Amino acid sequence: MDVNRTNIEVFITNIQNTIQSKEIRQDILREYPKLKVDFDLEDIDKVLRVEGFFDSKVIIEILTAKMYKCAIML
Repeated sequence: MDVNRTNIEVFITNIQNTIQSKEIRQDILREYPKLKVDFDLEDIDKVLRVEGFFDSKVIIEILTAKMYKCAIML
């Protein structure tokens, strides 16, 4: 993936509440401080939307390291 161009990716997660989403958001922003990171916990897929310059594999690794499920929405 070309990390030199803006990327928008939507992920399916199993994040259940705002405490968990804030923790994960902080973890992602620690790795990529300039990203726009949003959760839609009302959606059945507990959607994580990330926009900016990043590697999707790293986002998935951040969540799975905390024992959350994370996959790119197809």
